[in-house]
Amino acid sequence: MHNSIIIMKHIVTVLIFAGMSAALSAQENVADKYPGYRLEFADEFDTGVTPDPDKWEFETGMRRNHEDQVYTTDNATISDGMLVIEARKEKVKNPDYKRYSSDWNKKNQYGEYSSSSIILKNPYRYHYGVYEVRAKIPVGTGYWPAIWGCGDKYEWPYNGELDIMEYYGNAIHANLAWGSNNRWQAKWSSKAPKMNEFEGDFADNFHIWRTEWDHNSLRIYLDDRLINETDLDLTVNPNPGQSWYNVDGYNPYRDPENKFGVWLNLALGGDNGGSLDKTEFPAQYLVDYVRVYVPESDDAALRYRISKARKMLDENRDNGSYTAEAIAALSEAVSDAETYLGSSDDDVIDSALDALQKSMDDFYKSMINPCADGGTFRFRHLLSGCTLSSGWFEEKECVIITDDDAAGYNQLFTFAEAPGVAKTKGMNILTADGKYLYRDSWNLYVTDKTDRLADNNFLFKVESAEGYLIIKNLGSGKYFGTDNNVAWSHVYSDKPGFGARSNYFEIAGTSAGITDVTYSGDIAVSGIYNLQGVRVADTLDNVPATGNLYIVVSGNRAQKIIK
Repeated sequence: MHNSIIIMKHIVTVLIFAGMSAALSAQENVADKYPGYRLEFADEFDTGVTPDPDKWEFETGMRRNHEDQVYTTDNATISDGMLVIEARKEKVKNPDYKRYSSDWNKKNQYGEYSSSSIILKNPYRYHYGVYEVRAKIPVGTGYWPAIWGCGDKYEWPYNGELDIMEYYGNAIHANLAWGSNNRWQAKWSSKAPKMNEFEGDFADNFHIWRTEWDHNSLRIYLDDRLINETDLDLTVNPNPGQSWYNVDGYNPYRDPENKFGVWLNLALGGDNGGSLDKTEFPAQYLVDYVRVYVPESDDAALRYRISKARKMLDENRDNGSYTAEAIAALSEAVSDAETYLGSSDDDVIDSALDALQKSMDDFYKSMINPCADGGTFRFRHLLSGCTLSSGWFEEKECVIITDDDAAGYNQLFTFAEAPGVAKTKGMNILTADGKYLYRDSWNLYVTDKTDRLADNNFLFKVESAEGYLIIKNLGSGKYFGTDNNVAWSHVYSDKPGFGARSNYFEIAGTSAGITDVTYSGDIAVSGIYNLQGVRVADTLDNVPATGNLYIVVSGNRAQKIIK
């Protein structure tokens, strides 16, 4: 008897561990089900008695399509590891009732049917990815269950509608909808196979609906059978011919920022559900789980950013000019894409770089004007492949500093925005690594103590001005260093042209003023320090109206300008 008990204990232990192992294996299989995608959201409906309020929100009232039900918060529960949405024939108060209203969904104080509708909240709304729902639906005339969603940008249908599943008219519907030339009228990509095309009784069996969505297409499956595949080149909104929305050319299915939430509801009657005269109640719509897998990579999102920026550049070109904003958007998108993808071999990136190069060529040509002082300042554009790289051009208010071959070039600031205030301009182009990068200021950058200007020489030269050279925003607590000629100190003060309580670095010369000041040492020990402006003053509070500041770089290395 004793040995039998021991044996039974061992058997029970083995079964327990086997069960745990199987459960863990199932969890791993769920997470790794789709290579290249990670499980981002899952609700297995195995806890609580109602939908998790942190994930789901209810619709209430009579909502759309002249449906007969009043949505309530009482008709959705959790039971036996399932979400249960139950439709009932019962008198229920309409929360949207308005006396004397002629609106179909507000004129009746009570409805004759009740049901529930829930939608995923932010931040549980997504775009590209795999959406998977296992459910059992009621079938028959009058029922209209659905798994669907809409984008959160713009109004319907310009935001896009995705119907992963709708049942009515003895058919399973899989649809996409987007805008037309008429407000509130959609273009559709629809498929509706009849119920007899599928095996089993839908009322007695669970089925799996799945959507696979990437940059190229959106595919809807039922039990691994492809129901609808839509080419997303076709889902572009036209111009509605109205001024109330700028949706012309907008593709709701290719904007990763246009988030879709999974919607689960059981509608009754209305435009599509059919007559309720013979419909059986109560009726239950059961959902076993909702899972959303998102791409491991951001490739599609990066491609969208590039295409969006290209569109902005095209609009600039059509208007006869390129704006700094458009150049910035595309250059940053390309830079991020290259960082992620690891190279510029991708055709999309190469095409964007070509467009960016062309836009920058045109942008620079529009900027080239003779200097006001007769052309004493010249700069050379040293970007690989640029058509302007072989010539000298006069420029007045733009500072370009390159990584190599710029040694000894005089980089001129002119006093343009305020008397005696020299600021870097918004059109500065960052060219240190051979790519176009736009910023509204430029940076002095040294990665470590061994990465510095050759011979450690950095010359500030002030002409036609005496007093102080002040450099703004090199970083709190940072410093260049000291030598016998120049004292460097941190100054906190309000200065004209830079705004209140700005951080400055002051170079204080002799009492006779600053003529040529040479600093020997590291430009910066480490980090990135933003140089937004330079001030020359005979005193800290008196800025001269005239004078030019040159920054001269000695050796084989100029200031690095980086993102």
